[in-house]
Amino acid sequence: MHKLFYRLIDDKNAGRYRKQKVFISGSRYRVPDPEQISALMSEYINQLVELRKSRHPVEFAALAHKGFVFIHPFVDGNGRVARLLRG
Repeated sequence: MHKLFYRLIDDKNAGRYRKQKVFISGSRYRVPDPEQISALMSEYINQLVELRKSRHPVEFAALAHKGFVFIHPFVDGNGRVARLLRG
């Protein structure tokens, strides 16, 4: 999803997990280190499969959004992908 919409903005980073630390401006939340992203995304995807079976669609969308932005896997575009997941 990130690669599809982000390739015209930043083809070099489109669809690729970040390799550097990033910070969310205006937030004290520390996103996971780049070395953790692959494992966290695998766990996140597995959780989504289970949540989809057991949660109301609105609750599922909120949890999918929250889980994704907490991992913050890309250099940029995380909020946009999270909003697409909600849809």
